[in-house]
Amino acid sequence: MVKISRKGSILAGVAAVLVAGGIAAAAYAAQSKHGDHRGHGGHMRWMESILMPMDSDNNGSITRAEIESGAAAKATEIDANKDGSITAEEVVAYREKQRLQRLADEIKAMDQDGNGTVSVQEYEAAQVWRVARLDRDGNGTIDPEELMPRKGAHDGMPHRQ
Repeated sequence: MVKISRKGSILAGVAAVLVAGGIAAAAYAAQSKHGDHRGHGGHMRWMESILMPMDSDNNGSITRAEIESGAAAKATEIDANKDGSITAEEVVAYREKQRLQRLADEIKAMDQDGNGTVSVQEYEAAQVWRVARLDRDGNGTIDPEELMPRKGAHDGMPHRQ
């Protein structure tokens, strides 16, 4: 059995954040760059990305009719062969299409000079920005407490494990 020190565990956690969250940082960077600060934490931004497109009259509120209309439109989009049934294969294909679009959006957000590619420097800048955000108290060090989820507006809400 290999024992890992607390410091080793923390460093491994930071490394995992760097690897797993690399490209996602760029999307948030682009959002911040354009002044879009509506949400309070990732959960709110995720909810906004799901709910706000349903606001068909753009009044900032979502009615039951808008939810029903949005759900119907999404079901129609997922039902690729238009037979009125959604199969597992269609859901997988729909999710893959969305995943590829998110990746394209994230790459575009990292492409600071707009040349259609992400240089090593642009990628590194996005990573440094992402990790620097973990240093919540701004002291230049990422402490274990800073790696814990922030308490925010969604506290008390159940989270999937």
